[in-house]
Amino acid sequence: MNTKNSCIFCRKVNSDSPFFWNDGKIFSFQDIKSASAVEHILVCPVNHIGTTDDLDKSHIQLIKEMKEIGIKILERMVP
Repeated sequence: MNTKNSCIFCRKVNSDSPFFWNDGKIFSFQDIKSASAVEHILVCPVNHIGTTDDLDKSHIQLIKEMKEIGIKILERMVP
């Protein structure tokens, strides 16, 4: 079970790593360990969500915003 202290994404958002996006609610960064993709960009919530089992209806707007940010990043990357 991941906690805020052991979650790799919580550690990432609190690091000095470069981000494609960070608005205090959602952050995005390049996954440098992707085995198959040339570019693999992750879009994550700043607040810890342990697993998809922890999602509920209150997260719908957050997920929609994450999708929109992913689209914006993709539009910047692809001419």
